[in-house]
Amino acid sequence: MRVYAFYAYVGERGTRISVLTVRGDIVDWVQLKGLLRDAMLKVHYLTGETRAILSLERYKPGRWFWAFKHGAYIQEKFRYGREFEAFFKVELDPKTSEITVRRVSFSWSLQRIKEEFYKYEKGIKYKVPPLIPKSTKSLLENPAQVLAEQSGLRYVDYSRKPQSTYTPIKEKWREELGYGKTVENKTYYES
Repeated sequence: MRVYAFYAYVGERGTRISVLTVRGDIVDWVQLKGLLRDAMLKVHYLTGETRAILSLERYKPGRWFWAFKHGAYIQEKFRYGREFEAFFKVELDPKTSEITVRRVSFSWSLQRIKEEFYKYEKGIKYKVPPLIPKSTKSLLENPAQVLAEQSGLRYVDYSRKPQSTYTPIKEKWREELGYGKTVENKTYYES
């Protein structure tokens, strides 16, 4: 069973308040939005703010420590290490208790919830990236490409002959062995 914690960044820079602790997995965007609403209601109750930056952090497995619950004398068992899962910029309407999520940044482990957020909140469906990359213009369409340097080209040139990493360079070089003795015609490899 995973343990998640919501922290609110309100007030002075770098300070944060522990707002909500969730025991169990977060399944979908609807559940996460409900948890965000509960966290923002608690932030509004504690500080009076209607805007906040919330972070969702997951406790990593490891050593335990005992800590008091926020606003109570009950001790709870927590893990030491935490890992960021998401950041939210949220606004609360105190009259209707509705939240508006302005900006979100998810980690890779919440990819499915990220797709649901874009689908339901922003109206953007998931787009599959193209298999074939965009092709460059031909020389007839862009004659300035002939005069451009190779380092200045914007797109990758796939027409060149592939060269392996350890291609031998055939040239003469000398290695001095001491007392005037030398070895010549030795091939070496680029790294």
